[in-house]
Amino acid sequence: MEDFKKLMIDSETINKEEENNLGTTKIVNSDYLKSFVNAYNYDAASTINWLVSKLKLIKSIIENGHPVTIQESSIKVLNTLDDLKVWIKNTFDQDIVNDVFE
Repeated sequence: MEDFKKLMIDSETINKEEENNLGTTKIVNSDYLKSFVNAYNYDAASTINWLVSKLKLIKSIIENGHPVTIQESSIKVLNTLDDLKVWIKNTFDQDIVNDVFE
């Protein structure tokens, strides 16, 4: 149980650092992306809400004229809101797109 608590604390620290970096670097690295996928796959309201909030942050960056780079198996650069919609739909599902763009 202690290892699980440590893992959760370490994960929270990484996510806060990555969120801070996202604002300046405009990059979602593979570790941060894994936390998105894990939140989606956990399929609880709290984790889905967390994911939507992070995707809305990416949406805001793009709305302000900055591309966002997603470092997955191949690097993707999201230049437009349409690029973001397609990426969210392909990575997660249409319901998440709807939540981000409500």
